[in-house]
Formats: sequence, structure tokens, C-alpha cells
Amino acid sequence: MDEPTNCSDHFELFKSDIETRSSELMQHLESSRNTFWENLHACREYVIERINFLFSELELQALNEQKVIDDKAQELGIDIMNTFERIGACVSTIDACKQSLKNLSFDARVAKG
Repeated sequence: MDEPTNCSDHFELFKSDIETRSSELMQHLESSRNTFWENLHACREYVIERINFLFSELELQALNEQKVIDDKAQELGIDIMNTFERIGACVSTIDACKQSLKNLSFDARVAKG
């Protein structure tokens, strides 16, 4: 009759050990999950921060490149306007020469005539 009691004692001891281990395992699992989620959120924040930094750098680079392009376009526009002024001066000089030639030609005909 001792054996069934002994067996029951062994079973209860085994059951208690399994319950303790199961409880410890569940606590460890919960702790691991919490750590996982904390790490995942930290990783997410880090990635978002790095992406924001990357886009800030890209925006700054794009703005700098746009400024260079705008400055060059303005410089070219000024060069074009200066060229038009020089062309206009040449056209005026040509017109003045044509008028002088016409006057000289007229004066020469009047003098011969």
C-alpha cells in the first residue's frame, strides 16, 4: 500500500516540478517577447531617424544643386542680355554707316551734277 502513495507522491512532485518549470518558461517567454518588442520599437525609431536624416541630406543637396543651376541660368541670362546689347550697338553702328554712305553718295552726286 505504500507504493500507490509513494507513486502519488512522485506524481505530485513531478507535477509540481512541471508546473514550476512551465511557469518559469511562460515568464521567460513573456520577458523575451517584451524584449523583442522593445528592440523592434527601438529599431523602428532608429530606422525612421536614419531615413529622416537621409532625406534631410538629400533635400539639402537638391536645394544646393538648384541654387547652382539658378545661379548659372541667371549668369547665362545676363550674358545673353549683354550680347543683345552688343548686337544692338553693332546694328546702330551699321545703320549709322549706311546713313553716312547714303549721305556721301548723295553729296557725291550733287557735286558731280
